[in-house]
Amino acid sequence: DTFLHYDSSFRILKNEYPVRDYWIVSGFVLDFIQSIFFKIFGVNWFAYLFHSSIFNFLVSLIIYYYFINLNIEKKFSLFFTCCFSTLAYTVSGTPFVDHHAAFFLLIATIFIINSIKTEKNYIWFFVLLFYFLSFFTKQVPAAYLAIIHGVIILLYILNFKRFTVLKNIILSFISLMIIFFSFLKVLNINLKSFYIQYIDYPQSI
Repeated sequence: DTFLHYDSSFRILKNEYPVRDYWIVSGFVLDFIQSIFFKIFGVNWFAYLFHSSIFNFLVSLIIYYYFINLNIEKKFSLFFTCCFSTLAYTVSGTPFVDHHAAFFLLIATIFIINSIKTEKNYIWFFVLLFYFLSFFTKQVPAAYLAIIHGVIILLYILNFKRFTVLKNIILSFISLMIIFFSFLKVLNINLKSFYIQYIDYPQSI
């Protein structure tokens, strides 16, 4: 159990924002999500645990339907999903950046597989969205996996001449960057301060 994001999420409700009002050592996605739970359910331990429980449930639900799409029998899909959910967020209990970042990447990976399988280009936006959420939750492992996935996707595009995929990825990336910069602008968070705290300083350690 940890109070690591309890205080920072509460401070957001007081209009004190990460980077601008206090130094961050990890991404702020988890803090902002938790602040929503605090806003709805009050600032208490239940709201804190409910966040991780809901996230665990949603990821497990996605995993279940992924198994179903692989034509695995429902009873086995349910069994494997129960195994996953037991070993997923249960290990931490409370919201934690490593878990959120890893599971956002897991969702992104499933979307990549579905996009290649179904050839539905709009899915690439969600791939990039969950990559962004993962990276702004914690820099690693998103930065490393982006390189691995990037090579695989590039080979797929070149091998099958799916250049519309590249177009959709670029447009999705630009759209998400615009949203991100607008987010910083609205909260009056300095971009240089964000770079120093979230990109430059972690590399120096």
